[in-house]
Amino acid sequence: MGQLQDDLTELKNCYNEGLITSEEYTMARRKRLDIDIDDKAWWEKLLKRVTSLGHTAVIVLITSIVGLYESRGLIKN
Repeated sequence: MGQLQDDLTELKNCYNEGLITSEEYTMARRKRLDIDIDDKAWWEKLLKRVTSLGHTAVIVLITSIVGLYESRGLIKN
């Protein structure tokens, strides 16, 4: 986890120094963490992880977000 933490810290430092915009920071962070919110499979994988931990409120939230994205055609199958 050391390299990941170092990379995220470097991104945060670049953002704090004004070298990248908020949007660039968010996108770079998502890419480094392998987060693709447009991919239904990513949401399903997250839901399985959260379900295994038993966090009901988070499960409901994720399910609602996925439903919203699907209804608007924003998630790729």
